[in-house]
Amino acid sequence: MLDNGQLARLTFGREKAEDYPRAKVTLDVPRVEQAITATLVALHGDSVEKEDLLHVRDALRGARWYRQAFEASGKGEPLPEVSSAMEHITAHAGLRGFDYEYAEDLLRHYRPDFNDLPDTDQAALVRGVLEKTNGFLTSLRELTLYVQHGHPYKGLPNTPIKETARDMRAAELKDIEELSHAEIGRRVDVGQTPSDESKGDNTRVRTRIVPQGRAYFKKALGEEGYKEYVRSSRAERNRRLSVDEDSRAIEDYAEILRVPADRMRHIMTCSLEELDKEAQALDPNRPDDQRIYLAIMARGMRETRSRRPNETHSVNTP
Repeated sequence: MLDNGQLARLTFGREKAEDYPRAKVTLDVPRVEQAITATLVALHGDSVEKEDLLHVRDALRGARWYRQAFEASGKGEPLPEVSSAMEHITAHAGLRGFDYEYAEDLLRHYRPDFNDLPDTDQAALVRGVLEKTNGFLTSLRELTLYVQHGHPYKGLPNTPIKETARDMRAAELKDIEELSHAEIGRRVDVGQTPSDESKGDNTRVRTRIVPQGRAYFKKALGEEGYKEYVRSSRAERNRRLSVDEDSRAIEDYAEILRVPADRMRHIMTCSLEELDKEAQALDPNRPDDQRIYLAIMARGMRETRSRRPNETHSVNTP
């Protein structure tokens, strides 16, 4: 440990024309540790928008409050108080803070004093890790793309992936939602010719884009596979359209939080007594239970918004 608190690594190695192995001091992290860090970030890290980087401290504070509330609820204790510094923190920011936990874990591993730092310093360090993660994920994506698609001399090709995605989306809109070619053109931003406008058609969508999209699907899924995809997606769309808005919202919550839809519906509609039993039965150390707790918090957010639609929702409202 250097006087300035940095961790240095000491090795011994013989250089050319030297008679003995000499000491080498470096701040570099060994390859194995780099690989572990790279794996952790690749699996758990995510690109963070510039706007969210401005609110890292709020996100961390909110996530810690949720974590403490989770543990208190599991013990049957009152929820922790909300300090004046947290009153402006939105629920979205608090939940976003859970995405930054891997960065805190990394910092705690290499900095034993991390928990002793002021929360402003902690947030600044986490923000730095997130910024570095953005760059790392971009470089990793470019590397993996080059390995798979790179040209020996021209680098990465300008693949028409956006057009491919557009064509496949057009095929979905035609075969699943059964829209007109003119409407599909408006959805995927493909203009009409003057002749098309007079006929209510879009020749390019009808003759090129939709057929090409179907071809891509069939190449990936096979003829029967695409038919099954269209059939099941159309059935799911019809089912979604037939249920009420409240049920659709519950299903959306379930998908976002990765909670089974039936469990989410129970959490959103059960009595307060049953909800309290759900919370007390949860284990803070189980990842699955952490998601269930977030689902319980989502109910509190939803009910608060319905009672006070014009007020900003903060972490103390659940």
